[in-house]
Amino acid sequence: MRRVIIFTLTMLIFAGVCGAQTEEFIFHPCEDVYIKTFGGGEGCNTFIKFDISALAPGQTITNVELGVYVFNVGIWDGDMLFWNANNQTWDESSTASEIWNSPSSDTVSQFSGFGEIVGFAVSTNLADIFNRDYEAGHTYCTIVMKDPDDETSMSSPDTDPFDLGDTLKVGDWLFGEGIMFRPREYSDTLYVPRLVVTYIPLGVEEQKMLPSTVEITAFPNPFNSSVAITAPAGAEIEIYDLLGNRLWSKTIPRSAQANLVWKPDENIPSGVYIVRAATGNKSATKRIIYLK
Repeated sequence: MRRVIIFTLTMLIFAGVCGAQTEEFIFHPCEDVYIKTFGGGEGCNTFIKFDISALAPGQTITNVELGVYVFNVGIWDGDMLFWNANNQTWDESSTASEIWNSPSSDTVSQFSGFGEIVGFAVSTNLADIFNRDYEAGHTYCTIVMKDPDDETSMSSPDTDPFDLGDTLKVGDWLFGEGIMFRPREYSDTLYVPRLVVTYIPLGVEEQKMLPSTVEITAFPNPFNSSVAITAPAGAEIEIYDLLGNRLWSKTIPRSAQANLVWKPDENIPSGVYIVRAATGNKSATKRIIYLK
């Protein structure tokens, strides 16, 4: 099995565009499996392990998002439970009970909106989970995913975890309740899990950033044809590529908060784009992913 550690450093530095310097690391897993648990059902629980050692120490972590490509949605209400597995040594050859019984900490609950439709599902901010390992100088960070409605908690001793080349699972699939998504081994790397870590580089003071109290949302994200952008009334919306080229701009009417829809031209390639919303002297930015 391939053990390739892939990461991408994206510098989002736009003089006069974002008004602040932040950076992103996009990590892909080095290990991922799902484990079945029992006791009132047959729950599937996914463990995803990332090598985070490439991120230099001392950065100020502002946001951490886990993204997975969901290709099968069963009976599912969009909530998810995440936690940190405090185990630096497990791998895909470990037993299911060894992985499942790893010490845990830093639980984060997402109450809705995760994996309700086919496409990329993006988590809420998991910085608490990430920082548990990052601030300790650990090499790895493992994020566990479990359906909060799944009450199973016992793994079978001496059984192997499920390490498939095309599927990871969360939920009680004995009753068709859950989601399936692509693992790190999937043939098309565009759809493998990713951990996007946003941080302020060491030496850049946070107070020098422009105020970012403007609320901005984009749905769906990732998207494959059009994306609806919501921002306050009167806000100017601009979309940039990662080279800082402005691709689109429009102003939301002052009558009320509203949606603007961006439908990329045919010549716009798949990739990461930046949405900026500005009103007065305040602005906010959001990363969106376009998949043709």
